[in-house]
Amino acid sequence: MITPIEIRRATFSKSFRGYSTEEVDNFLASLASEWDTLIQENNHLKLELEKNKSALASYQELEVMMHKTLKQAEETSKSTLENAKKDAELVINNAEQKAQQIIQNANTKAQELEKEIRELNFRKKDILSQLKLFLNAQLEKIERFEVEEPEPVVTVQEKITNKEKERTVSFFEQLYQKIEPNPIIQKIVIDL
Repeated sequence: MITPIEIRRATFSKSFRGYSTEEVDNFLASLASEWDTLIQENNHLKLELEKNKSALASYQELEVMMHKTLKQAEETSKSTLENAKKDAELVINNAEQKAQQIIQNANTKAQELEKEIRELNFRKKDILSQLKLFLNAQLEKIERFEVEEPEPVVTVQEKITNKEKERTVSFFEQLYQKIEPNPIIQKIVIDL
């Protein structure tokens, strides 16, 4: 490449009827000046180009990094979503199993309670029947005592022999042990 200095130092052979030396010198000086400006602009543009190439390389690296990061974020998001779905399914399955277990336990307990209620109703009927028999027997004894002429000094209670008292107390004690505590029966047993 020709430099501005070479343009300025350039000399031409002289000939008759050749170009005007002064015009050629002026043109060469002007050309050297323009050439110098073009070289400086070219150097400046080369520097700008290098900076831009460097910036472009940085941006390209950044783009690659961003692309990798975006891809990794998508994969992480997808993985997180899949894990969340799996966790949700697991929680739902556990909840359904617990609900089934609770329902099964409740059904079992309800059946046990129904059985216990039937047994208690049966025991209640049995106890009431025995109590009616006992009370009827006692009522008959009382009626017999009412029919008899009461002795002026002796009361109905005194007529009940000790043996009858023992039998009555024994019956109520047995009855009391068979049933769960009942305030009415407890009062009867205590009064005897």
